Amino acid sequence: MLNKISRYSRIITTPIIKEFPFFISYIIILSAHAIYYSWLAKYISSWGVIDSTPIIKTIFSTTLQAYILAAIINAIRIEGGKRAIRTIFYIATILLFACNDFLFKNFGAYINATYFILLAETTKNESSEFINQYILSSAIIPTLLKALAMVALTVTINKFWPFVKNLLKKIPSIKNVSTFITILVIALSMGYTAQTAIKVCNATNSEDLNYMQNPLDAVSQTITSTISINKMKKNMEQALEFNKQIAQNERTTATLDDTLNIVLVLGESYIKSHSYLYGYPLNTTPNLNIEKREGRLFLFDNAMATTNITSSSIRNILCCNNSSDNEEWYNYPYFPSLFFKAGYDVYFWSNQMTSINSKKKDFTLNGLLYDPDICTNSYTKINDKPFKYDGKLVESFKEEVKISDNKNNLIIFHLMGQHHIANERYPNDKFTHFTADSIKHNKLNLSYDQKEYIAQFDNATLYNDYILKEIIDIFRNTNTVLVYLSDHGDEVYDYQIKRGRDHSLNFTTNKVKYQYDIPFMVWCSDIYKEKHPQTIKSIEEASLRPFSSDNLCHLMFNLGGIQTIHYRDTLDIISPNFKEKRRLINGRYNYEAIRFVQE
Repeated sequence: MLNKISRYSRIITTPIIKEFPFFISYIIILSAHAIYYSWLAKYISSWGVIDSTPIIKTIFSTTLQAYILAAIINAIRIEGGKRAIRTIFYIATILLFACNDFLFKNFGAYINATYFILLAETTKNESSEFINQYILSSAIIPTLLKALAMVALTVTINKFWPFVKNLLKKIPSIKNVSTFITILVIALSMGYTAQTAIKVCNATNSEDLNYMQNPLDAVSQTITSTISINKMKKNMEQALEFNKQIAQNERTTATLDDTLNIVLVLGESYIKSHSYLYGYPLNTTPNLNIEKREGRLFLFDNAMATTNITSSSIRNILCCNNSSDNEEWYNYPYFPSLFFKAGYDVYFWSNQMTSINSKKKDFTLNGLLYDPDICTNSYTKINDKPFKYDGKLVESFKEEVKISDNKNNLIIFHLMGQHHIANERYPNDKFTHFTADSIKHNKLNLSYDQKEYIAQFDNATLYNDYILKEIIDIFRNTNTVLVYLSDHGDEVYDYQIKRGRDHSLNFTTNKVKYQYDIPFMVWCSDIYKEKHPQTIKSIEEASLRPFSSDNLCHLMFNLGGIQTIHYRDTLDIISPNFKEKRRLINGRYNYEAIRFVQE
């Protein structure tokens, strides 16, 4: 019996003994890196205690991975083959380390499904901008230095292992203790990893995976992301099938006394705190100021986005679910299709479209917006390409669409807004109004380049104001109501030396203020104001009510006179039956508790 135990113990421990330098290097590179950054990322519960679950899972996961790879290397009989496969594994490990480090340093989260979505939804222009801003800039240098340090660590471990191995042979007791510990750790790693894998595979949708306490290493995150994307595909199939049934079977009508234009403008990455309308010291909204002063523009002061990710936010905006009640977008109708079914002409003009024929569309936002059945059942006409600037998008609409005076019309513009690299969002020759010298505050001791980027964001906001004026001018002399909101906010050195969005689950008051608070406004033409005085009164009275972007459809149904079973007056911000409800970030985190209470 003891001989059998001894033989099996040798079999189990041989891969580690033979390939110990690789085994320990792998764990250190992937596990220690993730553990270190998990502290910086503040995986802290509401009680102020370090949450050790992701750290423990990371250690066990990387240990099991290292053991499996070491066994593969050990099984190869030709020494040249061993060296080749070992080198490949080393290179892959350090590349994964570098990828995780770069993403966390620049975007606040490890490899996850969000990055795959962003990659799939990125246009050629955005890819070029990303490469110039990050890959071909100093932003990549810290990651390269760390990767070189990992190479040096690996070389050092391999060089000194023979010396350490000979030293350990002189201490016989070490062998038995290390064998026992090794078998125990491998057994625990297999059990813990299997338990996590079962939970991941049993998740009902991709959102659930984002909030599980999964291992933080790059391999586990990549596998989880792949599973998440497959679940997204299934969710998309559910959504498309649900909307097909709605189009075929559901009765929807419009009850209006007159023809009406409803314009919905979806902004992108608009920081509410950089709008002059909302108290920013620089005049970034001169055109909208005039509309407000002359009584046509109505501001809502308490609006928030459900997520800080475009695809998730827009799905929640355009579908009829209420995420705070755990309603999933794929189980509720796409509201433009209900307008179309009620007899509206519906125009969808987006500057964020990727190729309509792309194979990637089955899990991305564009998969919903441009599915053939959605297009047939929702739109009268769509644009066929994106443009460098939003102004060209508006020009193409004016050239290609003739609005009928005898029909109700829903027009949706999806802008690039202030997305990503600010100075690429506006024509520099005409809209470079603000410069680094315009940025007077310096609480963070900002550099000239950092102030310059803030100025560029403000110029993009100024250009966005111009775009809204151009859209308003199309409908100024018609019976029109226009609604504007942004998908989410952003950061440009507002309270920390950082720009861009943070996709981690570490929420603070300032993060929520800049990334989740959004501008939300309604513009009404003089003709509309004259014809709908009661609606104007309702809009004015609702300006301070708490609004969540996923409830937009109910306001739109009200304005458009849409009779549908999916309208809920308690979620309609201008309805007298509106009821304040809790608002949740990502369907899980209490917005008010973080935004207004947490220090």
